[in-house]
Amino acid sequence: MGKRSNDDKDQLLNMLNDHSLSAMELNSVGNAFRSFDEYELAEKAFLKSIELNPSYDAPYAHLISLYAKLNKFDLCEEIYQKGSKNATEKTYIMYHDGRVSFLKEDYNGSLMAGRCILIDDQWQNEEAIVMVIDSLLMLIKNKQSKDPAIDLQEAYEAWKRGLILFPNSPELLRYSKMFAEWEKVVKEN
Repeated sequence: MGKRSNDDKDQLLNMLNDHSLSAMELNSVGNAFRSFDEYELAEKAFLKSIELNPSYDAPYAHLISLYAKLNKFDLCEEIYQKGSKNATEKTYIMYHDGRVSFLKEDYNGSLMAGRCILIDDQWQNEEAIVMVIDSLLMLIKNKQSKDPAIDLQEAYEAWKRGLILFPNSPELLRYSKMFAEWEKVVKEN
């Protein structure tokens, strides 16, 4: 690591011990530590942020993401429960919990999280739309779907609605060819 990076890290350490920082600032310090792969320090910053303002959602979400990266899924669930109870804005936490479910191959869990976020955010959340589509497609692919035709139809409808709201979304556009083929098959039958 170069001189500049060490200076940045030293500055972050000083900030972590600064008792005048807000929860939002501590959350930013946690994200900065994470970018340096300093996971224990990132965890400490996120936990301090939560302690300072338990109703602030971002550090819960970032801590869930950090624990998932470290394969500490039991801690992901613990932080999700705590955040769900304390935070005023829960969709960001729910999104990260849904991503953890997806990583654990619990596609029903990630689908439920995505659907709940879309209800809460009135479909104004591109990432949740993608989570719903990805979850449905993985359920079909892994033969875990109770009704693949209905799940594919839901994924298609989510994609169409998503493209209306987010027409330039690379994440949604990557499904264009697949759903265009599906539309053609449906029209032929």
